[in-house]
Amino acid sequence: MKHSLTEGMIIISLVFFFWGIGLRMISDSYLALGNMIIVSSAVVFGYNYYQRFIKK
Repeated sequence: MKHSLTEGMIIISLVFFFWGIGLRMISDSYLALGNMIIVSSAVVFGYNYYQRFIKK
């Protein structure tokens, strides 16, 4: 159950990651928002990746 939850969080973070890239490509006014989304998704992805090896 925890494994599937981690997989779901990784998928969600990747979706936000690519959505942030899309916002940056669409308009420069969303540059700050895109950067915040990319940074937060990278933090979430790194945390889940770390938790996977700790719980193993």
